[in-house]
Amino acid sequence: MHSSRLIHFRLIHFTLILTWAGFSYAIRPVCAEPLTEFHTILPPAEQRITIFSPVLFRTTVKNRLRTTTPRYSTPRISPTSGNQSLPFSFTPTRKARPHTQAGKLVPLPQQPPSPADNPTTSEKVKLGKMLFFDPRLSGNNQLSCASCHMPDKAFGDNNRVSLGSGNRALERNTPSCLNVGFYNRLFWDGRASTLEKQALEPIWSSVEMNQPLHALEKELLEIQGYADLFRNVFDTPPTREAVGKALAAFQRTLITGISPFDRFLMGDKNALSKNAKAGLELFRGEAGCIACHHGPLLSDEQFYHLGVSYRDMGRSQITGNKDDRFRFRTPSLRSIAETGPYMHDGSIETLEDVVLFYYRGVPDSGTDIKALRSQSISEVDLLVAMLRSLSGPLPDITPPLLP
Repeated sequence: MHSSRLIHFRLIHFTLILTWAGFSYAIRPVCAEPLTEFHTILPPAEQRITIFSPVLFRTTVKNRLRTTTPRYSTPRISPTSGNQSLPFSFTPTRKARPHTQAGKLVPLPQQPPSPADNPTTSEKVKLGKMLFFDPRLSGNNQLSCASCHMPDKAFGDNNRVSLGSGNRALERNTPSCLNVGFYNRLFWDGRASTLEKQALEPIWSSVEMNQPLHALEKELLEIQGYADLFRNVFDTPPTREAVGKALAAFQRTLITGISPFDRFLMGDKNALSKNAKAGLELFRGEAGCIACHHGPLLSDEQFYHLGVSYRDMGRSQITGNKDDRFRFRTPSLRSIAETGPYMHDGSIETLEDVVLFYYRGVPDSGTDIKALRSQSISEVDLLVAMLRSLSGPLPDITPPLLP
């Protein structure tokens, strides 16, 4: 009798172990969220439920790294070497726009172009700078553009998401304004095609600065200093169009200085460390980062579904195309080390975790790219070293005196 109960107990125990093993296999690392905020994703029906915690995953991986030899102990590239063919399968879902330099890595130009109807002048930049730092552009006179785009934080705020009107958390991570004048598509969903249009949206947005534009025009007109400045610069009283143009002119001056990466591309073989050179080889080769991250911004400005989360519908909210669900614009990698947290929802805290996500976290199906599961985790630190080389001197901007 005792023996029969023991056998029965062991069978139940074995069954539970098999059940747990099957459940564990069904849970794969995908979505980057902080350790304390596990995030269950709702992928297509045919896809397994997936969970990704970079903190837990990184702890496991680091134990493996101690005994893993990096694949690239000696860099095999030179500043003048040509673009390497990509040894992995990648088919972008969108054709590259003509302005992008597909597959090429080039230094950042010194100045972005200005539109014909809004040439850059020093007086216009000065006015735009005042408006950028002025909280009176918001409905409650408490939020300015600089509240979320802080000069000492690479013109981001280093928060997962910013706080908008009524101290409410926004849905998306605040992109940096650095080098924003080089973009042709603005916002994570690409809904603005010019800086002039982009500059006004946060002002009238009910969840951001919550200031109706007609009320803004009236308020600025009642401030004598602004009324005079607008007449001097635009020969008009304060208008929404003039506000957008002034803000855009100022933002076009927010350009990073020459980075070690730029110096390397320009021929300085000693500009990058040994690890950064090895990371650049991976970037252009087996890791395939260059497929989406190229040109002066290291962005193709296209929209991709990476499987980061399934809460925000992304580009489809703009196009109305269901195929654009969960797609977001490729961000620039310029000064990327200073502009975390990362991804459209700010869900990944560190550069190391971002690279880990691409190596092991991307879902196996339903996305526009594939995880680099065949690549060695030891390559992560090399790519991070390369990414850190993209940081150049930040523009020296101090808050101005306001009218």
